[in-house]
Amino acid sequence: MSKKTNTAEEKYDSYEVEVLAIINALKKFRVYILGQHFKIVTDCSAFQKTMHKKDLITRIARWALQLEEFDYEVEHRAGSRMKHVDALSRYPVMIISNDTLTSKLKKAQEEDDSIQTLKSFLEK
Repeated sequence: MSKKTNTAEEKYDSYEVEVLAIINALKKFRVYILGQHFKIVTDCSAFQKTMHKKDLITRIARWALQLEEFDYEVEHRAGSRMKHVDALSRYPVMIISNDTLTSKLKKAQEEDDSIQTLKSFLEK
């Protein structure tokens, strides 16, 4: 996912641009990740520190409020450990693990009588 910054965003500090990239990614994938635990892996160490400050500027405070609806954890990983990602972009990287969702869906489908009836009909 990529997005060009507008004129106002070009004036942001580098960590604000990094946070904005995370916010934009979460907005784009909200329907898929809401209610799921996921991990944001970023090379921006300021992200974690900024989100835990008490006196945030208005823009960052608004973004922090938007982040509250998500169940996430942040992992800082040095850019030197993410050369493959750094080659693509210098924005924070968000890794979403949907293994738990997939296994939950599979289990629910196996326990659903209607789906099992349909499955047995299709396998004939």
